[in-house]
Amino acid sequence: MTESAKLLRQRIESAQHLPTSMSVAVQVVDRCREPDTGCADLAELVATDPSLCSRFLSLANSAWFGLSRKITRINQAVSLLGVSNAKSLCVAHSLTGLYHGWNLGEDDTQAFWQASLLKACAGEVLTKGFAEDWSEDTFTLGLLQDIGVALMVSCDRVEYAALLQNETVGLADRLEHEQNVFGMDHTEVGAQLAETIGLPQPFPEAIRQHHRGMDAPTDMNRRTDPIGLAMGFFPHDYRCWSQKDFQALDILIGAKFSSHWAGAKQLSDDVQLRFNAMMELFSDGNGSGSSLQELTNRACLILSQTSTNLILENQKLSADNQYLTRHMLDTESKHRDAEERATHDALTGLLNRDGFARESAAMLHAARSGNRSLVLALFDLDHFKTFNDNHGHACGDEVLQTVARRLQSVVRGRELICRWGGDEFLIMLEGLSRKDSHLAVERMVTAVSDNPISWRGIQLNVSISVGIEWIESVAPAFNLDEYIERVDIAMYRNKRDSATDKATHTSRPAR
Repeated sequence: MTESAKLLRQRIESAQHLPTSMSVAVQVVDRCREPDTGCADLAELVATDPSLCSRFLSLANSAWFGLSRKITRINQAVSLLGVSNAKSLCVAHSLTGLYHGWNLGEDDTQAFWQASLLKACAGEVLTKGFAEDWSEDTFTLGLLQDIGVALMVSCDRVEYAALLQNETVGLADRLEHEQNVFGMDHTEVGAQLAETIGLPQPFPEAIRQHHRGMDAPTDMNRRTDPIGLAMGFFPHDYRCWSQKDFQALDILIGAKFSSHWAGAKQLSDDVQLRFNAMMELFSDGNGSGSSLQELTNRACLILSQTSTNLILENQKLSADNQYLTRHMLDTESKHRDAEERATHDALTGLLNRDGFARESAAMLHAARSGNRSLVLALFDLDHFKTFNDNHGHACGDEVLQTVARRLQSVVRGRELICRWGGDEFLIMLEGLSRKDSHLAVERMVTAVSDNPISWRGIQLNVSISVGIEWIESVAPAFNLDEYIERVDIAMYRNKRDSATDKATHTSRPAR
């Protein structure tokens, strides 16, 4: 057994003695698998670790939220972030602590932390774009998927670390090197580490299996998870994206996700948007993910220069199998596309009224079963007609699409966003107090209105009027249409009131 292998096993075993923040993160992940878990439950766990408390309060009071008053209580900070972001922040904070505990330098810590967040965002984008049901477990799995890689680097800082930053070395070669040097690959290391620190299933097994099917991405059996496999082809070290891994991802996208993305480049562009938003959130508004674009461009360039013949040969060898696969996927894609058109707005990609009716029924049932509150908010763009009249309908479409993206960028998981009609957007939130619901809506208003929208060199200022209704509990006889009518009336009352105040550029939610 090599010295690196001995050190690796020692560090896996020593993970039983965790820093408090990792122990809390494990408990948070476990608690979040219970459907009734709310912000108060997580706040109780976070409060047990001073470093996590400091991190939550720092983020809640950062420029990213831009609140006018200081947040001083953990339960307020957790409510502001929401269950999904709070769980992710706990895991991310504890990962950074582990990296430092393994004596990784700042550059390595940042590179592996960014790579884990990138995979989490990729999993979220892939799941929301492809699978029927979005599971927050996918995001958490992305954060933890390659935890074994960082541990291996801490045990072999020369040869293995250099291998991760070699653009010509692919995943298969790295896995073979890991077996030769450590006696196991990073999937097994990560799974053992997850089991040692007490992460609940399915996380350890998902970590162990996430590269299953990598040798034949177009011919996967039913046990293979295409989303987990696609996540695994994203960089293991944020400073380098192997052209072989990029190529493998490109082939997988063509075989399994072609109805949503033309290839790895288009998928990476979508992941970039979500990654930048999460980096900004977790970095208190000061983060940046711009280098992902550089990695993608470099991988595309190398791929076009060195791999064209290999791709063509691979396509010829697997032509028969791809024909059958695509025939099956075409049938599935047509069904999904028809359902997508029926339930989503073609311009913004948000739910339409039919889609909202279906999704809201499930949320109402969950809120009633869990005795959780609901919030309805109706947003209406002020003077939207002037955009069309002054600059044309293409400008109006761009405004609507930008508003939709900004609203999506601040959602936290248990929220529905619908283009209700024209320039109106209906939001449904679950599990917030009356005060926190107003904070959440104000955060959405700020996301839409704080920055002008650029249209062909022209800066367009957008303001919105909002009506909001907080429902403490969902009674058996609850009538959603009645409450939608209430927020509609409140919104128009708010619009009339704001019109009398010429100095007001951004409306505030009607209370």
